[in-house]
Amino acid sequence: MALERGKLVLSKKGKPLVEIDGKPFNPAQGELSQSILERLTQLNGAEVEFELEGGLPKKIREIGGVFVPPHTAAIRTNDPRQMERSREMQGKTNGGRLDRVPDFHNPYNFIPAPPRKTDDTDLGDHVSVSQDRFYIDRITGRIRIEMEAMTPLLVPDPNSCSESGNGHKTFELLQGNDGKPLIPSSSIRGMLRSAYETVTNSRLGRFPKKDHGKRLAYRMEARDGLSLIPARIENGQIHLLTGTSNMAPSGVPQYAAWLPRYSGQYKATTHAVPYPDGSLPQHGDEVECWVELIQHHRWDRRENRHRKDFLYWKVCEIVKAGSQLPSYNKSPIITPINGNSWHELKDIAQKIRGWVCITNANIKRKHDERVFFCLSSSFSPDSFPITDTHRKKWCELIGNYQEIHEDELKRRFQNKQTFDKYLGPDVGQTAWSRHVYTKEDCELRDGTLCYVLLAQNRSDVEDLFPVMIARKFFSSSPWDLLHASLRPPSKISELSPADRVFGWALTDSGEEQGASKSQTAVRGLLRVGPVKCESSVEDAIKVFSGYGLPLAILAAPKPQQGRFYVAKSQNGDAQSDSLSKGDAGYYPNKGLRGRKVYPHHNSLPEGHWENPQEDRTQSPQGPWQEYRRPLLDGLEQLDDQNRSILSWIKSGCRFVFDIHVTNLSKVELGALLYILQLPENHFHRFGGGKPLGFGSVRLSVADCKLMTGDDLRERYCSWDSKSKLNNISEDAVAAFITAIHQVYAKNNQENFEKISFIKAFMKASKGFADHLPIHYPRVTDSGQPGPPNPKSESFKWFVANEKSAAPCALHDLATDKGLPTLTDPQTQTN
Repeated sequence: MALERGKLVLSKKGKPLVEIDGKPFNPAQGELSQSILERLTQLNGAEVEFELEGGLPKKIREIGGVFVPPHTAAIRTNDPRQMERSREMQGKTNGGRLDRVPDFHNPYNFIPAPPRKTDDTDLGDHVSVSQDRFYIDRITGRIRIEMEAMTPLLVPDPNSCSESGNGHKTFELLQGNDGKPLIPSSSIRGMLRSAYETVTNSRLGRFPKKDHGKRLAYRMEARDGLSLIPARIENGQIHLLTGTSNMAPSGVPQYAAWLPRYSGQYKATTHAVPYPDGSLPQHGDEVECWVELIQHHRWDRRENRHRKDFLYWKVCEIVKAGSQLPSYNKSPIITPINGNSWHELKDIAQKIRGWVCITNANIKRKHDERVFFCLSSSFSPDSFPITDTHRKKWCELIGNYQEIHEDELKRRFQNKQTFDKYLGPDVGQTAWSRHVYTKEDCELRDGTLCYVLLAQNRSDVEDLFPVMIARKFFSSSPWDLLHASLRPPSKISELSPADRVFGWALTDSGEEQGASKSQTAVRGLLRVGPVKCESSVEDAIKVFSGYGLPLAILAAPKPQQGRFYVAKSQNGDAQSDSLSKGDAGYYPNKGLRGRKVYPHHNSLPEGHWENPQEDRTQSPQGPWQEYRRPLLDGLEQLDDQNRSILSWIKSGCRFVFDIHVTNLSKVELGALLYILQLPENHFHRFGGGKPLGFGSVRLSVADCKLMTGDDLRERYCSWDSKSKLNNISEDAVAAFITAIHQVYAKNNQENFEKISFIKAFMKASKGFADHLPIHYPRVTDSGQPGPPNPKSESFKWFVANEKSAAPCALHDLATDKGLPTLTDPQTQTN
């Protein structure tokens, strides 16, 4: 719905009103966003946005903001589940988060990347200097760096990979001819560029539009699925199949009839309703059925009694259309059992004609498929023509389903398991919905069965979905939310400091192809020389016996988690807790959190890295051995979800390398020296396994020989080989700090150390001071901190978070207080 604008004003008694075209309106209770209620005085006279329904302002929020339901708003419902949620909401603190004590930090967070001032002389965009000469005022030379591993380093040799039959990969350490660890210069260069991009707030070096220009989707709430209407495509029309209902919000049976299909632990079909010949109805079959009206009662655990829930039609006899439908025989009456749902048989039966919709046993508790139908005697809305927009959005959605599940489908294929087979209740083991693996389903064609979301005035079809509780796209893509000044350069005149210093090659910058590209790459002004290990082989390498060390599973990125990845503004500041899943997502006027980083683990206990092959993951007290994959039933878990290593680089191992720079400006050099000379107890992250605590290294400048072009000229013009002493290094760092302060300090008064991306960078380099452990989110049966789950299942935390009264967001890195362990949702439902 399009948003309208008005002005928020306070009456003489301090009551908030909304002026629309000069006319004041008194907002209904619960229609003012919590963010407005918390700042009424400051926002008096400010412009606000809202949805206009029946001439009245609804869901009133700040310009560019999202509507946050007020914490104290009355909930006008008789639904005891909603009342229970309301009681939980009242336990929230002022910040919106429930009174739950944070007990861990997420392994990753983000460093803000605010919009850049692209015309700035030093930190803006411009062409790199020519490299055919030394410039008088630019700096050239060599910086010798010593690097010490503060935690073990993972530098696997990709050519040594051995893979077992189940896809488990084992790697040896990358070593040179002398048997010592071999660190590629390109890996050091990558580490330095990442830090350099951050402190100069340069453009993102890698952010291709072909990947990030796609909209992301989220799983809609179950209650939202109830508003979807079954439909069938025929002759270019979307025909709604509303059963016996008239699309009223409540008090009528669900639109589609339930077709009994699955039972038991492994979803057997022995109790399914078959055709008279014993075969099972198939997807798309046109059928005739007898259906019975059922009143569903849920068990209220709080009051220990059954409560009426909803009505639905249940198929009791079925034949293919045109066959003889047997006479109706009433099903046996089901006696209610305490503690379980009760399906009460009503004395109403109906003969229907419709189509079978099979989506497979895709969830643990599924027991029925559906028959879509619409009685000619019932209210039958008009059909809607299929538009190109409908086809495009449908193809985009099905393509998204198939893309995100590509690896799981490949695994099934390799294991010779059918996609529609139910293998168990865990994620990835349930049957896959047919649209996930059926390529033809990307096209809307005659006979397609789907679910429809109507526009608010019911005048058009807003969206089409393959299942009732489906994935729904956010309105914007990550690319849309990234400010244009931060996107990868599309031409040499757009090179930011990191692009000029480390080099640039044209990739996918989002520009239309075909435009003249006179130059598509620029060589950098910095080169990293060979990296030499100065420790002995014995002091440098830890070798593991047998099959090696099985590492813990590294979670895949989940950018669809808007609470973690999406910022409330272009400045990268975290969103508030308590937003709905939809409101926390990718929408216009928001931004991205920034550059993903893995903060240093600074509170690891003594002996944390000793005896790594011994499984200490299930110790009763933490901190736990997060880097090792736990045993399961006494056996090692070696599969395609994790990796094993045969050795690692020991803590304390020392390396040395040279950085050669040519024609750097004073500010460009100052940024480089700034990241090479971090304060004591600040570290860079290098190599693999950073979320598990690996890869913290300490850099220090051992020697620095730098000269301006003028110095070089004087040196080559003189027989005296002594170089002129100067304070190039100190002056360069000071120039960098001044440049950052002038561009990014608020009102030119904020200290350099307080600038958002500098402050966050230093926090990531040092780690958190609260000594909380760092690990992936997880749940426990009690909701209290506990050891890692041998089955991993970190997704359960996100499920529990969505179900909580005040879902947690990932807070700003510089001020992050951590996240709470949550109670396993399965424990709550048992």
